[in-house]
Amino acid sequence: MRNIHLTDDATGRSPYKVPEGYFEDAAVRIMASLPQKAEQAVPTVTYKIEKVTLFTRIKPYLYLAATICGLAFGVKVYEYQQHYFAERQPVAAVQFTDDDIDEYVNEVCDFTMLDAQDIYAYATTGE
Repeated sequence: MRNIHLTDDATGRSPYKVPEGYFEDAAVRIMASLPQKAEQAVPTVTYKIEKVTLFTRIKPYLYLAATICGLAFGVKVYEYQQHYFAERQPVAAVQFTDDDIDEYVNEVCDFTMLDAQDIYAYATTGE
């Protein structure tokens, strides 16, 4: 890529010139080329006053009452759950013997038609 110099090498000045008097009347020419804007009238604002109904007045109180009812219901449900779970008897842990576990595994193997060789093959292949 070659470098381009915008100055004349002999004199050191730019070969481009601005026409005489260009900037003196530039503002006048620009303003003349803009379209004329008509004077705009100030818009009048009118407000419609609505009648305040009884429902509009008591609406915040209805919202407050609904919120309080929802909180009261939530507290009652929480208390019921605490009482219900406190009265439940814990489930006793079942103790399985080795014979019970072997019997269950044998039933599963019979149902799925697996034998010892299949189990060994699945265990060693890592699939």
